[in-house]
Amino acid sequence: MTNFKTRRSAPVGITILALALASGFAQAATRTDLHTLDTKAVNANYQAVVRAVGVAPSAAQRHAEMLALDSQSALNVLSETTEANGMSYYRYQQTFRGVPIWGEHVVVSQAADGTARNLFGRAVSNLAGDITTVTPRLSALAALDIAKSAGGARGATLITERESSTLMIYVDDTDRAYLSYVVTYFGDTAKGGSPTR
Repeated sequence: MTNFKTRRSAPVGITILALALASGFAQAATRTDLHTLDTKAVNANYQAVVRAVGVAPSAAQRHAEMLALDSQSALNVLSETTEANGMSYYRYQQTFRGVPIWGEHVVVSQAADGTARNLFGRAVSNLAGDITTVTPRLSALAALDIAKSAGGARGATLITERESSTLMIYVDDTDRAYLSYVVTYFGDTAKGGSPTR
């Protein structure tokens, strides 16, 4: 994966975040290990939301509410299965302002009555402090070209195929989030025999 950082602009207006930055404290992206959450508490909190605003129309929205994701975050279904006993299993990729978060998935097993039984994976919160815009400075094609040129002289001679350049959010080991491209391609020399991905 090649990480291309985009320039972030300062937040406009006086907000809690702006005040925190002014005081020298910024809240970094936070990963929550979902397996450590108490599912009874998660279900109880969700029932309080149901009483206040009603049941969300889709499983993805219900599970996002259960995890207390902010209004700019969502869960996109990657897979969903239901067994004969009514147990359902959902695998999601979290998004922030429509952009997927790289490497982070949410897995929920749900009983027939709609209660969460098990939660796995990690949810990411507090992304707005690092991701002020989801409009990249580079195009997907430019990111792909940069990744190819990183291979030096050998990379310039490769014949490539199966190219992809996908805009995503990458959270590094210090919990800082970046708008990035995940770039992959398969390449080989014209004669073959030296494949690389």
